[in-house]
Amino acid sequence: MRSLETCASTGAAHLKLHEPGDLETLPAILASLATPPEIGALNAKCEAAAAQTPPLDAIDDPVGTREARAAIYEHEPRRVDDAIPGLLALDPPVGISVFEPPAGAVVSGLYLQFHGGGWVVGSAFGQSDGRLQRMADDLSAVVVSVEYRLAPESTYPAPVDDAVAALTWAANVGAEKYGAPALVAGGESSGAHLLLAALLRCSDSVRRRYAALNLVYGYFDLVGTPSRLDFERRLVFCNSELAWFARLFCPDAALHAEASPLRADLPADLPPALFSMGTCDALLDDTLEMARRWPSAAELVVYPGAAHGVGHFGPHESTAQGEDLLRRVEMYVGAAFAR
Repeated sequence: MRSLETCASTGAAHLKLHEPGDLETLPAILASLATPPEIGALNAKCEAAAAQTPPLDAIDDPVGTREARAAIYEHEPRRVDDAIPGLLALDPPVGISVFEPPAGAVVSGLYLQFHGGGWVVGSAFGQSDGRLQRMADDLSAVVVSVEYRLAPESTYPAPVDDAVAALTWAANVGAEKYGAPALVAGGESSGAHLLLAALLRCSDSVRRRYAALNLVYGYFDLVGTPSRLDFERRLVFCNSELAWFARLFCPDAALHAEASPLRADLPADLPPALFSMGTCDALLDDTLEMARRWPSAAELVVYPGAAHGVGHFGPHESTAQGEDLLRRVEMYVGAAFAR
């Protein structure tokens, strides 16, 4: 392992991986990480609250759940909404939201973002407006978020088709349109899944246009990694809830190995990537195994005690760990633009 950085205030471990054996010492590193007391207390509070509510997989109205969440979104007035062509002639246009830096700024790059939400909830129109506009301002970048189709109305492969369309558009049209000299793509949870599943379907020329990827606690194996299958804690999402999301998106995941990036052959020309997650996330193994298999340079940031959503949504969004994750993401994306 070339380098290991730890953060005293958040307990985070930041590893830079360059060789296949660089993760061999990871179990010992994870075992040595101490959960900050405030994070342990937050987790206990979240689990106590969750015990008083039914799990998501007991709800028979996913569309209603989506609409209820959308009702609390806070919209950024500088956001501009647009659409790009769908992948196939009969596909509907793919919506996008665009966040630009202040007028007169020299654009450093274009960041293409795929929102999370288990392929069922979430939106490019309001879910993360504040965070994405801040990113555009901080990095002097154009940030484009993709409004891909959602389940259960649209199942696999339709959302992946929309992601392929967006990645191809950004490489062939978007970068030139916004005067962006570099491209980086990122996503969290199901958004990280769609980004990677789509990039594996893109042409070599499109893949090579991306300087780096930002993959935050991705859902990379729809059938289930050991950490997901064993995770019964009602801490943001337990195994049965994550399985519910996957069923709505891809009912026959076991028959579609190509729908799970972790089960695919990874081409050697994938760009460098930053992987981030917490140790109390059911999708921990998804991230660790993908980072282990990554064919190019990878960085891995691990937050002890952090649950799914750290830095992006839910109770761990605005903790010191969440703020640290967003800071590291901006630094990583900014450095990729500069390269």
